[in-house]
Amino acid sequence: MVFRSLLWPISWLHMVFLFFRHVFYTLSFLPSKKGAVRTFVIGNVKMGGTGKSPVTIAVLNVMQNLNHQVAFLSRGYGRSTKGFQLIQSQSTPSEVGDEPLMIAQRFPNITAAVSESRLKGIDELIHHHSILQWVVLDDAFQHRKLVPDCSLLLTKFDDLYVDDFVFPVGGLRDLQFRARFANAVGVTHVPFEQCTNETAHILREKLRLKVSQKIILFHVNYETPKPISGHFQWQNTAPSYVFAGLANNTVFFQKGMQLSRAVVCKSFPDHHNYSQTDLDQILHEWRTFDANQTQVLTTEKDAVKVRHILKEKEIPIFYLPLKMEVGFGKQDLIDLITMTTRV
Repeated sequence: MVFRSLLWPISWLHMVFLFFRHVFYTLSFLPSKKGAVRTFVIGNVKMGGTGKSPVTIAVLNVMQNLNHQVAFLSRGYGRSTKGFQLIQSQSTPSEVGDEPLMIAQRFPNITAAVSESRLKGIDELIHHHSILQWVVLDDAFQHRKLVPDCSLLLTKFDDLYVDDFVFPVGGLRDLQFRARFANAVGVTHVPFEQCTNETAHILREKLRLKVSQKIILFHVNYETPKPISGHFQWQNTAPSYVFAGLANNTVFFQKGMQLSRAVVCKSFPDHHNYSQTDLDQILHEWRTFDANQTQVLTTEKDAVKVRHILKEKEIPIFYLPLKMEVGFGKQDLIDLITMTTRV
C-alpha cells in the first residue's frame, strides 16, 4: 500500500501530460489531419491485450464480404526495421512485427504494411493500391496526428476501462474521456450466451456512452489446433506442452487444459522474440515429457515467430486459431463501414 501511494503523484502527472497533449491537438497547436483515403482505426485506452488483432481480422473480414477495397496498416510493434515496409510472403516477424505478419497471413489478397507514421504509410499504400476505399489501422487510437474517419475503441468484458486508473497506479495509457470520441465501443471476450441486447444495454450505461455511439459485443471462438508444419492431427486425449507469449497467458493456458488430457505450461512475456535457444529449451522439455505422446501447443501469434526458426519439421507443434466474432451489433458495424463518408 505504501508503494502504491508513492505512485499516485506519477499517475497525476501522467494525466496532466495526457490532458494537455489532447488539448494541443484539439486546438490545432499540434498538427493533425485525415488520411488520403478513409481510415478505420481500432485501439484502446488500456495497456495489455484487449483483442485488437482478432478484432482487426474481424473488421477486415466484414469489409471483404462487403466487397470494399481495403488495406491494412500497423506501426509494427517490436520490429527491427524503420519506415514504411510492405508485408510480403517472405517477410519475417523481426522485419514487420509478429501481429501485423499474422494478420497479413490471414489475408494474402489484401495489401498490408507497417509504418511509424500512419499518414505517410497511408500515402504509400495508395501508391501500391490506387483504388483503395479503406485503410484499417490497428492500435492507432492514440495516434492523434491522424484524424480517423471511423474509430472503434476496445475494452474487455471483465476488465472495463471505467474500472481502472491511469498508469502507473492503474493500467490506462490514456484518459477515460477519450472513449467519448470513438464512433463505437467494442466489448471483447463477452461470453457467447451474454451477447444479448440486455447485456449491451447494461454495458452502455456502465461505460456512459453517448447516444450516437454504437456498442458491439465480441465473443471468442477457438478453432481446432493446426500444425505449424507437417500433417499432424490434434488429439484431445493426448497430453500437451503449452507455451505462449501474450499480455495475459492464463486464459490461453486454461484453453490448452480444456483441449488436452494433461498440460505443462511455459510462459513468456508479451511479444517475446523467440531465439533458437528458447526453441531448443522448449523442445528439450517437450521430449522430457515423452515426445511420443505429448503435443506442443502455442498461439497463432507465437507460431508466426517460431515457424521462422524451426529447423526440425516433423515435430507436432500446433497453434490455436482464435476468432473474435460479433455476437451483438453486427449491423451497426456494417453501417459504420457503409455509411461513413468524408466530411
